[in-house]
Amino acid sequence: MDNYNKLQDQLKIYDPIKTTSVFSSLLLNPKYHYHQYTFEMIIKYSLSFCKGSQTPTRELINNIYNEIHNNVSMMEDPVEDIFVSKLWFDDKSYKVQSGLWEGGIHSTQIILKVLEHLPNENFFLKIKKQIKSILEVSNIIIEKNGITCNELLNTSPVETIDDEDLVNIEELINNVKITYANFNLPLLQESSFSTLFNETLGNCILERNPFYIVQNNVYLLLPTAIIASIRRIVIEFFITYDKKDLFIDYYGQILSEELYKTRIFGKFDGMPIKFYKKEGISTFRFSENTLQFDKNYFFHFIFVLDTLENLENSWFDGFAKDEKYKVSDFIDSRIENAKQNILDKDIYNKGCSFIVPCGVGRGFVLSSKFKVNDNWFCESISNHDLITISNDLDCFPNLIWRIVEAQYKLKKDGTQILNFNGFLNLYGYVKENNYSIFVNESFDEEVSTQPFNMITIGSDYNAYIREKVALDTDYREVIDMDGKTIIVRKGFASSFFSTNIKYNLYIPEKFDQKTFIAIYINYGYEIWLKQTIDSKYDFTLQFKLFDALITWFSKMMSILNNYNIQIDKNLKLWNVEFTLIEDLSHLEKNIDKVDIFNSFNNTYNNSILDTKFNINMLKGFMFEENYSEQSMVNAFLNYLSLDPKSIDILLKEIFINKDARLFHFFKAHKYREHFDISEKKPISIHQIDEQIIKLNLGWSCRKREEGNIVEGIDECTKYLNSLMDVVWKNLQSKLKIIEREELIKKLLINYEYSDKEKDIWGITFKSNLAFQEDKNNLYKVAINKIGEYNAISLSSRLVIEMAICECSVNCGKSVSKLDIQELLSLASFMHLIGGLSEAIKYEAITPRIVISSFGDILFEQSFNEMIMHKFGYMANQKILDYESTKYSEKFKEKEYTKETNHLFEKEFMESYIDEFGYTIDDARLFLDFLEDYGLKINKLVYSITYNELIEQFDEYNKEVFIKILDSLIIHMRKDWTSIPKPFKSTDWQPWKFRRRYSIIMKPIIEIDSFEGTLIISPELVRRGYINLTRNIHEGHLESNQFQSKKMQKWIGNLVKEKGLSFNTKVKDKFIELGFNAREEIKLTEIFNKKIIEDFGDIDVFAWSEEKNIVYAIECKDLEMAKTQSEIARQLYEFKGQIRKVNNKDKKDRLYKHYLRYEELKKNLESVIRFTKVDKDFQLKALVVFSNIVPMNFDANRNFIDEISFISYEEINENIELE
Repeated sequence: MDNYNKLQDQLKIYDPIKTTSVFSSLLLNPKYHYHQYTFEMIIKYSLSFCKGSQTPTRELINNIYNEIHNNVSMMEDPVEDIFVSKLWFDDKSYKVQSGLWEGGIHSTQIILKVLEHLPNENFFLKIKKQIKSILEVSNIIIEKNGITCNELLNTSPVETIDDEDLVNIEELINNVKITYANFNLPLLQESSFSTLFNETLGNCILERNPFYIVQNNVYLLLPTAIIASIRRIVIEFFITYDKKDLFIDYYGQILSEELYKTRIFGKFDGMPIKFYKKEGISTFRFSENTLQFDKNYFFHFIFVLDTLENLENSWFDGFAKDEKYKVSDFIDSRIENAKQNILDKDIYNKGCSFIVPCGVGRGFVLSSKFKVNDNWFCESISNHDLITISNDLDCFPNLIWRIVEAQYKLKKDGTQILNFNGFLNLYGYVKENNYSIFVNESFDEEVSTQPFNMITIGSDYNAYIREKVALDTDYREVIDMDGKTIIVRKGFASSFFSTNIKYNLYIPEKFDQKTFIAIYINYGYEIWLKQTIDSKYDFTLQFKLFDALITWFSKMMSILNNYNIQIDKNLKLWNVEFTLIEDLSHLEKNIDKVDIFNSFNNTYNNSILDTKFNINMLKGFMFEENYSEQSMVNAFLNYLSLDPKSIDILLKEIFINKDARLFHFFKAHKYREHFDISEKKPISIHQIDEQIIKLNLGWSCRKREEGNIVEGIDECTKYLNSLMDVVWKNLQSKLKIIEREELIKKLLINYEYSDKEKDIWGITFKSNLAFQEDKNNLYKVAINKIGEYNAISLSSRLVIEMAICECSVNCGKSVSKLDIQELLSLASFMHLIGGLSEAIKYEAITPRIVISSFGDILFEQSFNEMIMHKFGYMANQKILDYESTKYSEKFKEKEYTKETNHLFEKEFMESYIDEFGYTIDDARLFLDFLEDYGLKINKLVYSITYNELIEQFDEYNKEVFIKILDSLIIHMRKDWTSIPKPFKSTDWQPWKFRRRYSIIMKPIIEIDSFEGTLIISPELVRRGYINLTRNIHEGHLESNQFQSKKMQKWIGNLVKEKGLSFNTKVKDKFIELGFNAREEIKLTEIFNKKIIEDFGDIDVFAWSEEKNIVYAIECKDLEMAKTQSEIARQLYEFKGQIRKVNNKDKKDRLYKHYLRYEELKKNLESVIRFTKVDKDFQLKALVVFSNIVPMNFDANRNFIDEISFISYEEINENIELE
């Protein structure tokens, strides 16, 4: 403010402490978090200008706030941190207001640890006592005001102070007042009041001394100054005694320890950091580290530690200066050195240097001249933000790389990014924006043809990340078994599901590598759960047992609370021990339910419950019913000395049924299940990978001056074809430099890992269904995860097919995870583009494409939202329900059938042999051989030359095995889009299913025609062969895809028979329901007269004299549509339309049925005579499908009120309701 006269006049009659206390209390109100700066300024002015003794009025408070806010509101930033945080000192937590200084909590915590390192001698005791007093008073006042810790609480600005908050002025004053209790506090002197208005926040005596004593009461005048006060007092102490270097040594050491414990970017812990001095630079110390986070990808960190030179001149309002750019030049030289060292080792190497300022609260001014390029980026992030971002559960190195890369690409294309709040803020923005760094315009918007040149990012995204991390970590102090106070943190903050059962479990900050240990904190209990790790036995097995124990314990505690059953508060530890065995295959299923249920022995002594489970616990996991995990809970309930009836009631509450379980001993039914891959995760397609590849992609095949809107079916499909070529050329160029064999093997393994994960969701769905209370959420999560793994599997297969033809042989680069993610994303995008083109072609999607300024392809989403997603959800829901019925099979040894040829139709087998030259049983023997060989060499995926493989065949089977081998090899060829005869020339198109020349039907991969090197994944080969045989046998492949006349004839006949047999199936169902029914009946027979136009047969005509109803039914046995393209094609045939085809009118299937229905309506008397129903009968038209179809969800088809669509399984439900 330039003129203080008016303000002085307004305030002069009021008491400075009372007035300040009111605003201090409002500063503690989360409602005004956004306006902390305004309140801090008002507090300064109140202390300087209040000279009287009157208590402030509501009117004064409002007037002062409005006046000051109008003057300083432009200085206010959006909320950037949680409202109240915790600080730890001597293993006790204290609540403090976070204030406006970013990183203040972190640097203050380090300073408190510096104090903890100092000896408890008289010289240091005084300052330790003073700091403890500051923390204690802060904690008392915050708890007095009932403020929640670790949350934002409110991030929105307010216009004025709420009248409700000013009802009781005395109460507001009391909110920041406590009775003096021999505290050693930094007190503000009255002599300092008059100059405060002119002091700058950051370098203000009030921030150092925020307390004031009146009589026997302590007032906290500036709650947000607690962390500034602590930092300043401690640093002053070291400066006073000429120990500033010692302070920096301690500070650097503790910061190094914090970073060492931190999993940098969610992955790398144990990063050694040691700060060193650079000759000629006194203002900073430095430390460097380089981490390789992926093949050919590196992060280089330069930590820059402020040495506090001249800090006392302006404290936290000033900046650490870089005289003559010495520091900047030195940092640039270190980046250049790291860059050259890494790039010189491999031409494909890339990296990013992170400059990490490490200070105590004042700013840094550094000016880097380093020039970034495609191979090396540069970014800055403060040390506290680095720790925050690394503790975000969603963070991983590849995500960080992609964000930096996207930022670079945008800037390279001329787009400036205005982000004033650092890398953490950018990270939060990207997460909030569905992992995209750019926001597209709406679908309907016609944008400028000029590229975007600026993106402005809000400054509060970092606040949400800070809140999430604070809640996810949630440090607390507890008493350990030795009676010592230790710090624990939340151990299981994330969950796939809406209810996180393990949310109240904490783990020690410092944990013993020889034990699994957690503490349950809820309902007033703090109970340790512990299991000693036995190094002689499988670690994963022991962890899963402990995980099951603590999960069920958490659920049990919730149920016990519901029943108001108390646990002895003296119980401090439940220590469990499981009897283990080295080879689980040696376990025998020679026990019963009672043996498992009582497989424990409890001993209670001195607050410790020791439970030992005998071998029967482990044996119990061999059963389908979950007795073993119930016995864990039974052990604890028995400790409570409950009667058997009560225990039984509680167990039924905790375990909804016998299927609810967490840990499974499944028998190996598949080849991959013989390998220890249960914990292996596939390389997935992350959302950020999908977003980055779209950057400017839409403009790669269209000039901006042509406009951003493409309309019309022909124009849209033409544009998408051009886009497909661009994406393919991009993908092809990336494949050219990658080593073929390595990539294909990694992708085959990726496919197996993905398929394994998908299997787990299906196989365990029955137990999850019994375990999770929110069933809808469970279905949603499981279906989303299965969809994610389907996308990985599909993309992995597509890239393999491309790599066979396009990758280098013996001269390419090793492939990184980032490379694979990019390849998978591009292949997935090609699948999407092709499906979109087909959907537009078949009128499922409006033929209108909008290209965003950033090059994304936008199109109308109702098809995806109303049909694709709903149909996919219901189809997957049925699959999950079906998988649940097979749960029990996984506990049994797989039964193998020696011969299967006789199980197939004679005509089919003859056609099959005529086509392939071997029988299905021959192929089964061959598949067994490939698996046996793989198990012998212990390889999930292996390579072998053609000749080497043939040498392994025994003489008896050699000839037929060679035929089978030859029929299942997919050969390398000159380019991916060239398909050899007799296969369809379109078999390369990635948006199509049931492609004969694909690795799902030719699953043995040739990568080198000269050496004849084959790559074999026995699991894929078996699945591929079964897939091929099933598609042939069920008639899903067109007859022209085969060479044998017999096979072509058999498929043709089968397709005809399938339609007729489904008609019969529907007819029989109606007869079963009490109807008369005829199939393949003509209208002329029903009318008993000739008609001019041939409307075709009614597939099933059903009537009931009792119900007085007649059905005209069209029956369609359709294949399950699996892609956007297939769904669009099916919808196309059931729109109820007439289309021009070759200048002729062509009616679709629905329209034809509608015409038959209309003819029936015109001839009701004839229908009555034929069916013998009454005159007031109902005539209804149905289309019955063999399974659920996308047409069920099409609200835009014609005749929706006249003709109902149902699936075969819905006939009972729908007909009986009539």
